Amino acid sequence: MKKLLAPRREDSASDGAFRLSRIYAEGWNAARKMPLTDGNGFDEAGGTILNPYKTEPQRSRWAEGFAKAMDS
Repeated sequence: MKKLLAPRREDSASDGAFRLSRIYAEGWNAARKMPLTDGNGFDEAGGTILNPYKTEPQRSRWAEGFAKAMDS
């Protein structure tokens, strides 16, 4: 019977960083899909309502991606 090894700490940390980068991208994509409210940009209030994450750090990371997409 083969013994399974626990994941290395570095692997777990990099998995967490990768997941947060994907959450950032989700926020970015959500902002890019929003219709323009006028000729000047996006409706910023929509970001808070659309954010599917309720806990940190996911909520902040999604909001950061959303905000950056609005600025671009």
